[in-house]
Amino acid sequence: MMRAFVTPAFALCVAWAAAQGPSVAGKSAIIIEEVSGKVLWEKDADTQRYPASTTKIMTSLLLLESLPLTSTITAPADTETVSGSTLHLRVGEQISVRDALYAMLLRSANDVCHAVAVRVSGSDSLFAERMNLRAEQIGCKHTVFRNPNGLPDEEHVTTARDLALIAREAMKNGVFRETVRTKKAWINRTINQGDRLVFNRNKWLEKDPTADGIKTGFTDAAGHTYVGSATRNGFRVITVVLNTPDWQVDQKAMLDWAFSNYELASELKKGRVLGALNVSNGVTDKVQVALAQNMRLILAKKGLNNQEFKWVGTEPKAPLIAGQPLGEVQFIDSDGTTVRLPVVAKSDVQRASIFNSLDAKGASWVVLGGAMLMGAWVMRRRVRTA
Repeated sequence: MMRAFVTPAFALCVAWAAAQGPSVAGKSAIIIEEVSGKVLWEKDADTQRYPASTTKIMTSLLLLESLPLTSTITAPADTETVSGSTLHLRVGEQISVRDALYAMLLRSANDVCHAVAVRVSGSDSLFAERMNLRAEQIGCKHTVFRNPNGLPDEEHVTTARDLALIAREAMKNGVFRETVRTKKAWINRTINQGDRLVFNRNKWLEKDPTADGIKTGFTDAAGHTYVGSATRNGFRVITVVLNTPDWQVDQKAMLDWAFSNYELASELKKGRVLGALNVSNGVTDKVQVALAQNMRLILAKKGLNNQEFKWVGTEPKAPLIAGQPLGEVQFIDSDGTTVRLPVVAKSDVQRASIFNSLDAKGASWVVLGGAMLMGAWVMRRRVRTA
């Protein structure tokens, strides 16, 4: 039997954030919290647009998942035909996977992306198939990759939401996180020794000490695109803006809004009592339930207090032991986001011996009598406190 309860005693003074959100000129944008993936704000986040060089987030993720950092990437025969931003690779030149990451994510080198695609999958088209499969696994619904670098292609599209999901997945990788926050790096290469220092084109890293990534992009068709990351007040947000006249202005607006309107709910600690559940066959008819572990929730700071907790499970039966798992509580915040919180019994509940000797009819009378006494006690309490 499914049961639910709401615990008004456990009310958080947080709620719905300002509906209007930040002022963003980009045609599509989104802000998510990195750990949970909770969407804090969005603007036309599911319209397909050109990603430009933010494509390289997926290329780098697949490289990290395919080869060790010490493996080598060899520039193929058609390397020097790749246009746009490059590392000026020479045919047959070799660099390590580690240095390829610096080249792609800092310099935004299109030729390195091509070399990576050939090394991992044999060609750009085969690598793009792998990119699309990985995007689908991550949960992307509207992404189609046709190349590893984001060079213009009418069919090469994604959305702000999908890019946020890809960035969130990539940021789980420690090497990726370290790379995108790096401002400059020296790389080792076998031929072109005159081009070994690469600088990060993400100028926001210089302006915001809380910034820790991720990738810029631009083509005439895509306009300016940006996927960003910043960590303040104990939590990180990932931002995406597509087709914007000024990605830095939009980035500042999104970060300032997000960290002004949301906070980390640090009071949800292991052992916190969330409410009480009915217990059958026990010396007491209720047991308090407590969080089984520390829980991390990002909640709106201002607005209506309309959060609630709902327990999902079957009615527990005595005997119960303190710490015994009792299922989960669904926390539903003011934005409608649901988070499942595992709970345990706060204390022991012994089996009531009277139930061992009474038949079902007698037991029913005992339960009914107890309910009547409880009702009378509640009424007396109300009179006394009126």
